[in-house]
This record gives sequence, C-alpha cells and structure tokens, in this order.
Amino acid sequence: MTKPVINHGTNPMQTDNNLLKRGLNGEQLSHILGDLLLAPMPADMVVSAINTDTRSLTAGQTFVALSGEQFDGHGFVEQALAKGANAVMVERPQDGDAPQIVVRDTRLALGKIAAAIRDDFVARGGKIVGLTGSVGKTTNKQMLASILSQANPTHATKGNLNNDLGVPFTWFDLSESAHFAVIEMGANHQGEIDYLAGITQPQVAMITNAGEAHLEGFGGLDGVAKGKGELFARLKAGDTAVINADDRYADYWRGLLAEGVAVKTFSLHNTNADVYASNISDNGARFSLHYGDASVAIDLPTVGLHNVGNALGCAACALALGVDIEHIAKGLRQFSNAKGRLQKHVLGSVTVIDDTYNANPMSMRASATILSTATNYRIMVVGDMGELGDDARELHAQLGTDLVEKADAFLCLGDNMQAFAERNPKASHYESIDALNKALLVLLEAQAQATVLIKGSRSMQMERVVTFLQASFDYTKWQGNLFNEETSETLSQKAQSYCDKNAPN
Repeated sequence: MTKPVINHGTNPMQTDNNLLKRGLNGEQLSHILGDLLLAPMPADMVVSAINTDTRSLTAGQTFVALSGEQFDGHGFVEQALAKGANAVMVERPQDGDAPQIVVRDTRLALGKIAAAIRDDFVARGGKIVGLTGSVGKTTNKQMLASILSQANPTHATKGNLNNDLGVPFTWFDLSESAHFAVIEMGANHQGEIDYLAGITQPQVAMITNAGEAHLEGFGGLDGVAKGKGELFARLKAGDTAVINADDRYADYWRGLLAEGVAVKTFSLHNTNADVYASNISDNGARFSLHYGDASVAIDLPTVGLHNVGNALGCAACALALGVDIEHIAKGLRQFSNAKGRLQKHVLGSVTVIDDTYNANPMSMRASATILSTATNYRIMVVGDMGELGDDARELHAQLGTDLVEKADAFLCLGDNMQAFAERNPKASHYESIDALNKALLVLLEAQAQATVLIKGSRSMQMERVVTFLQASFDYTKWQGNLFNEETSETLSQKAQSYCDKNAPN
C-alpha cells in the first residue's frame, strides 16, 4: 500500500497540530492500523474524534467498542449509532449497514492511532517529555507543564489518564496549538511502561523514583525499578534521560541507556549533579536552584522536601528542552497542585492538609515529615495503602514504627492499618469511617489549635474525612461554635447529616 500523503508543515505553533482532529480518511487509517485490520476500510470514512463511552458520546464521533473482564462494548454499538456515531470500531463485524472498522484488538488500534498523532506532532516540530515513577508523577507533570507553558503552548495529561487507554486519549486530545507535550505514564506490571513509551517516544524522559508502590504487580522493589526503567530503555540517540541521582536505582537506569542518549541528573544533596538545590527553608517552600554557573531563587506554592526534588527534576527536563532558568522559576512559582495533594484548608483553629489522592510507604513518609513541622497539635489520619502484595501488612507495621515521632496522634482506618496501630503507641484503629470521624472530633475538642493531615490509598476514599471536617465546620459556623456544650457524638451526628445533604458529589 502506498503511504498516504500527510502535510506536516513546518511551523510548530500552527493551529492544526492534531492529526486526528484534522480528520483521518480511510486510506490514512488503513496505513496506520496495518495488520490490525480484519476487513477493508470504508472508502468514504473520516474519523476526527473517538469515544469509548456511549454516555458521553456526541454526534459525529467514532465509537470504539472495548472488551474487558467485566464488560463488552460491542453491546453498546446500537446505542452509539442511535446517538449519532459516524462509525464504529469493533473486533467482530456487526449487523447493519453502519460504517465499521473491524480490527483484531481495539485497544491496540487506539495505541496505533495515538502513535500516528505523536509522529505527526514531532514532524511539525513538537517536543515530548515522558514521565513515570512510583511517587510524584502527577505533581511533576503539573509542575513541568507550568514551566513549559511559560515558553510555549503546552499540552499535558489530564488527571491521571496514564494507562493503556489514558495515554492514547491524551494524544487524541492534543491541543492543536501545542509545542510541548508532557505525557504521564503509570503501570502496575512489567511491560506496561514499554508499551506506553513505544506510543509516546519522548525526546526527554524522567523517572521520578522507584518506591514501594504496586509491589504486588511488579513482584518487589527491583521489579518496580525494572518496570519504570522501560521508559529509559526506549530512548534513542539524541534523546535525554533525566535521572534522579538520589535514587538507589540511578546507576541501574543509566545502564539501560542506548549509546548517544544524553543524561541530565538532579539531586537534593549532591552538588555534582547537573541540577541541585541549596538554602532550603520554610519546609521546602523556598530554595536556590543551581544549574552550572547559574542559580535562581525559587518560591514554591507548596511545601515538602520531596517537592523540592520534584522541582529540580522538572527544571532538568525543561533545561534539556532549552527553556531558560527564569522561565523555570516563574513556572514553579505559578504551579498549582491537584486536588487531594497537600491542599491546605483552614477551618477556624484547625488546619486540614488534604493529601488523600493516593498513598504508598514513600509518600506516607514524605507527608508525615511535612506534618512534623507543625507547631501545634499534630494529628495524622491514615488509611490502608493498596497494591503492596504479600508484604502489605509488614509494610504497614514498619510504617507505624517509623512515623511514631512525626505526629502527636494517629487515627487509622482499614484492615492493614491495624498493624500500623499495633506498632505505634500513639495510634488508634477504627472499624468504620463514622467511628473515626467521631473520634477525630473528640480529639480536636481538647486542642486549642491543631493540624490534621489526611492520607490513604484511592480505594480508601479518605477525602470523606476532609469533607466531614469541612461540613462540621460549616454546620457549626452557622449553628453554633465548633466546640461548645454540644457533646461530640451529637455534633458529629448533626455534622454528618449536614455533610450528607450538602457535600459535593
């Protein structure tokens, strides 16, 4: 088959940088999908938008039927067509005369289309950064996007769309005017990063760290490092690997690089690294960033030594792309953290730090270190950490021992957090979220001022504690003092009722 002509152009700032949004005809799709195709493409086919969910599908989009263990999108083909889908992509032919793209695997087909968008983007002058790691992927993605957007329009992964479906859809949504693309990649098994990096083929890649996350799927910490290292193994001569010199696997990752791949290192402690920090103060909110003979004062709108490390890594990525150090400083100042990531709420005399987005042992320790710097009564509310495999209970227990001096009280929720509580004399374990919330109010009642940090894995939905505290404060703000003659149990019941009626979904 003759390769269809695609006009790449030369200006990376032009407003049609998304190959899909420009419209892919049947000939182009046939070339892109290659041996995945099981039947000839309809001659007059044009695909310019893709959707896999009939609930959000709009007229003119192409519906892709995905098959999984719990669902089969082929059962929604008729519904998609009724809602105005211009065509369907399926793994088996459907009845009727609607335009169909029949492929061997619809998930792989999405990846092929995403890779074609990527290739077209690069041909037009686009630059790509790929990010992965055990902790901090999303924070780094947002930091780096904030930096790069100071220099040129930047497209970045939305939310945590970082898996085998999320990465293709990140490319489908590529901003037409983007010059930079920041692509986050997540995984819980070997081979997943390799697949995502094969689609994205970044010119600059960073692994934030390797830690105790998704141990169950990776088979241990060495397996995590190997899985994350698949990103570096995909780099080619002329690309750049940004390596965390403070990580125990730094040398291992360097050994994965092909000949001709450049390296930039960053470190909190090592002044021999390409990018490093000094004069760290205010719990990491202020520091000096050094690169060669240049240095610049950084003011971060967040705290934590780990966020200094995040900022250094993002600076190294930006420098690899030729962004100047002043743009880096400005981008870091304007960085805004995502919901559930060290968000601070002041509720009267209580400061609540919402770090509920997710948790693993590494991020738990980092958050506890931040809490430890508070000068009032310190309470850490913790939920189970997921996907830790056979060592889960012992990892929870060890964390209980390690964090004992980081707070004045610990409130624990979840089966594995029982082991945390058994090892920590300051900890109490609760069987339900309601029981924990009531106990938290009793504890706060006795304190003139307090800081509460709340954290747990996504499956624990620890944001319910944040919502409860906000609702408690809102209720008592209008109905009476937060800690008055009401009994804690009565107050918690009223606040819970208020929370149920007024909290956002």
